[in-house]
Amino acid sequence: MSKYYDSVYFPNSNMNIHDDKTKNRLSKPQAVEVPLFDFGKSQKNDRFFPFIWGNNINLDLSTKNKEKINIPKVGNEKTPFESKTQSLMYKTSHNTKLLDIAQNHLGYQEVSSSEYSKLSKSEKDKTQMHFIGKYGNPNHQWCAHAVSHLSEEAGMNIDGHKMGVQQYINWATKKGYYHPIETNTATASNYTWERKQREVQIKEQFKTMKEGDFIVWKSSYVAELPNGEFKNKNSSHIGILESVNEDGTITVIEGNANEFLTGSSERELVMTQADAAIGAQDIGDFKEVNKRDGLIRKTYTAENLAAFGYSGYIDTQKIVK
Repeated sequence: MSKYYDSVYFPNSNMNIHDDKTKNRLSKPQAVEVPLFDFGKSQKNDRFFPFIWGNNINLDLSTKNKEKINIPKVGNEKTPFESKTQSLMYKTSHNTKLLDIAQNHLGYQEVSSSEYSKLSKSEKDKTQMHFIGKYGNPNHQWCAHAVSHLSEEAGMNIDGHKMGVQQYINWATKKGYYHPIETNTATASNYTWERKQREVQIKEQFKTMKEGDFIVWKSSYVAELPNGEFKNKNSSHIGILESVNEDGTITVIEGNANEFLTGSSERELVMTQADAAIGAQDIGDFKEVNKRDGLIRKTYTAENLAAFGYSGYIDTQKIVK
């Protein structure tokens, strides 16, 4: 089963942290794992304080004093996000303006066209239309819009507002920013092997990713249903990398995103038309937990990314603000 977790770092006498800006020793930390998350289960203790590790990343001890974000009120939905998602709604310091801006938009929610028309002006500004603006409508897929809007607000030049993931890939490939992994078409016969070879490549990419890079899902993957059937799926998604973590995960801020239920083996899937109708999903999709999609933080292992269509990352370091 896929596990999702964070680490906490407290000063002790075992190893040193250095501030990349001053090259001064800050403290001596110890990594302590907090209980593992399973999507759909309550997180009893949200007092975890993840530090960012790696080259060219500054460690800020004030991170442990995170400020919790109040989820914006939009419409009549009182609890749009599950406890796992809520526990990741916090403010902390970053090295880039882009990530400071992104976290200030956490909790913005997707609503239907009919609901949007009934909202107050202040509520409308906390929906997906804040990111889509004049480029689409409330029914538009909006992960790409979110990355565009946040980049534009930060003052980054991404060569124009982008409404789709392929537009990002085309632009980044031309600029030499896109770092794809090698992928083959995932099928029922090769999906286990394909996941493994993707996972190896992703772990290598974790070594070079940096805060502010764009994480891209744009490839085929296979969902194995509990009844033995296989569903061939194609991903198309993008988010902003917040951190590469010491525990082998990455944290991403992304729009049009949700958490998923997990069962005894990997993520639970929509199996019947009745289940599909509940979440307006297709058979073979992963069952959503949050009542709304939103702009949220999510944490991924290389295994998670390999299994669900990750295709590469866009190195934004020449343009990130």
